[in-house]
Amino acid sequence: MPNHTRKFKTLSKKLKKIEQLVNEDNYSKDEPTEDELTKVLNKRQIRFCQEYIKDLQPYRAYRAAGYTGVGYSGQCSASALFNNGKVQKYIDWLQRRKRRRNEATADNVIKELVHIAFCNIGDIAQWTASSVIFKSSEALTPAQIATIKLIRTKTHPNGTTEMYIQQHDKLTALRMLCEHLQLFGDKAPTDEEVEDAAAEIKKAADKLFNSVPISAGAS
Repeated sequence: MPNHTRKFKTLSKKLKKIEQLVNEDNYSKDEPTEDELTKVLNKRQIRFCQEYIKDLQPYRAYRAAGYTGVGYSGQCSASALFNNGKVQKYIDWLQRRKRRRNEATADNVIKELVHIAFCNIGDIAQWTASSVIFKSSEALTPAQIATIKLIRTKTHPNGTTEMYIQQHDKLTALRMLCEHLQLFGDKAPTDEEVEDAAAEIKKAADKLFNSVPISAGAS
């Protein structure tokens, strides 16, 4: 099995994870809710936890939460607060949520690249031999809108308006996907290799993006 084919199996798992992370916080059914964790804490303790996950500095978080202890006394109080079991549970919960959201942000880039790579001009416009009609933004899905790079209009002296729409480059999006997933290792793939990989990327994506169909091709 070629190395890049194995990578596509990883892509399938990654895209499935995207759907979970982007659309919900993906908490375990057994995991307590934020309300359950914070109802046993006072306002300063809650603020301490929220400040702590910013830079993992207990004393800074302690002061930011409104506590007045300074110097050695403040350091000891901050340490004691940090080691409080109820505080620790909320900190752990906040860190898990932050980690999931960071993963969702990074993975959502991949999802958008997939949509750009397989977008179809027919998704945003209809035409005949003599005219082109662009669909309104209200008729487009967020995924289809994301494929548009720019929209330009020009009004002529006779009062007619010309509209120009440019989509993001599909081959560039495919190349970025290949490089991000390291489908070809450290080697920069040729345009031919990228286009060859497109079919397998699309196959993996089509199985998972059931609610947001991928267009027919990358050409």
